[in-house]
Amino acid sequence: SQSEDLKTMNSELAFLDPSCSVPVALTSQRLTALEYNNVVRDLFSLSGDFSSNFSKPSSGSAGFRTESSVQNISAEIVLDFYNGSMSVVEALFALNPNPLLGQCTSGNACAKNILGDLAFRAFRRPLTEDELIKIFSLYESEFQVNNSFEDGLKVAVQGILMSPQFIFRTFDNSTVVSDSTRLTDYELASRLSFFIWGSIPDRELMELAASQKLSSPEVLNEQARRMLKDPKSSYLASEFGYQWAGLKQFESTELDVDRFPEWSEETKRSMKQETLKFLNYVLRNDLSVMEIVSANYTFVDSRVAQIYGISGVSKTDFEKVDLGEDRLGLLSQPAILAMNSLGNHTSPVRRGKWILQNILCDAPPPPPENVLPLPVPDVGELYGESQIRKRMEQHRAQGSTCYSCHNTMDPIGLTFENFDSMGYFRTKYVDGKSVDASGSLPTGEYFQNSAEMTNFLIKDKRFPTCFTAKLASFAQGRDMTSYADKCGVSSMALHSAGKDRKFSDLVVDIVTSYNFGWRKVSGD
Repeated sequence: SQSEDLKTMNSELAFLDPSCSVPVALTSQRLTALEYNNVVRDLFSLSGDFSSNFSKPSSGSAGFRTESSVQNISAEIVLDFYNGSMSVVEALFALNPNPLLGQCTSGNACAKNILGDLAFRAFRRPLTEDELIKIFSLYESEFQVNNSFEDGLKVAVQGILMSPQFIFRTFDNSTVVSDSTRLTDYELASRLSFFIWGSIPDRELMELAASQKLSSPEVLNEQARRMLKDPKSSYLASEFGYQWAGLKQFESTELDVDRFPEWSEETKRSMKQETLKFLNYVLRNDLSVMEIVSANYTFVDSRVAQIYGISGVSKTDFEKVDLGEDRLGLLSQPAILAMNSLGNHTSPVRRGKWILQNILCDAPPPPPENVLPLPVPDVGELYGESQIRKRMEQHRAQGSTCYSCHNTMDPIGLTFENFDSMGYFRTKYVDGKSVDASGSLPTGEYFQNSAEMTNFLIKDKRFPTCFTAKLASFAQGRDMTSYADKCGVSSMALHSAGKDRKFSDLVVDIVTSYNFGWRKVSGD
């Protein structure tokens, strides 16, 4: 049974190495712009973009903007939340009827009930008496000035939306007696809901937290699977997929329109949508995570279909289509290939680095500061693409400062030479010379092309292990770099060995893992 599987996994984890059960210190996580909109939707039934002017987010070392290491606070960010709260309050009190008011519309008792319930859901835990007094005092002070129930509520609601307890997901140390502790059930509910929904816990999660039942592995299993079936879990598929695949980089990608006249903002949008629709399909339909690299299908509109050489596709609607034997999964999609290219020619270096970083979790270090780039191909030589392999050999010259990294990256990237900068399949370069797409992995496996390499990765444990680490980083808002983290990830991979690994199984493994539910207190 699933509950027995969970118990087995947890006992295996501890048996494998006691160091697996060493928690790490956690720091507060700040609401992202998307999370802010999701929370406003769930708190007030308001739809809209209330964070459109928030400061541009950064990504942490694991590649995610949900990582606490990049969620600093500054005067500019405080102003972002202030402006956001003003917009929310204005939109909320323009509604008729106002969903906040419910059964009562006046009086101190009514205001206390409204604000207490709202703050409980917004702070994601019961409030202290002092917090309740402070929130009600905001209402009371404004009411005494204007004698307006609505104006008093406006000020208090804005106060809730501006409070650190709303903006940050924090941890309670008031009852901790040792240097490591379980997350409280309310903290666990919040961590779970922001992972899967990018928003606050619903009432079912909060009721389970109140009864202290949520921390049970069996209950966590049931709740995670329930939440994944909810339409709100599209957040996890879309946001994790977007950040993991690095599609932010694609949005700033520009190709040479003389070489690729069909390149346009509309085509870029379609290429990005293809990748997002593909990842949503795999994750929302609870398929094996291996489908991400092994799928022989994708989703296209007429613009993307042109790149694939497929005819008869709707101009605007995306439809599922089968692919030929030359392409498999995410790795051969035009958005991934284009963003890891240069304006008028491919970049085996970028393509190889992307595979190492996102598929194998073996990212190379940044290049030394004093290394000069290779010469740009001569346009007069038809972009010199047929010479790409020779140029890469300069990187890998024995004894050069570039050797160790490029000897790893370049042979991987070269297997994708059958795809040009925009993702079109080719067997010859522009100058008529045949494409040599042979290459290898750092561990020595040799391939004739990217399809052969991808077929090898489908059978290899490195991708599911890497994907687990990436998803766990997204779930916990930090890079999985400690020994205990790596040990836990390996244990999850061990637990699923020999069976088809569905996405929901992986999510359950993560939310029932030791480091999802425990934390080190020192260093908070």
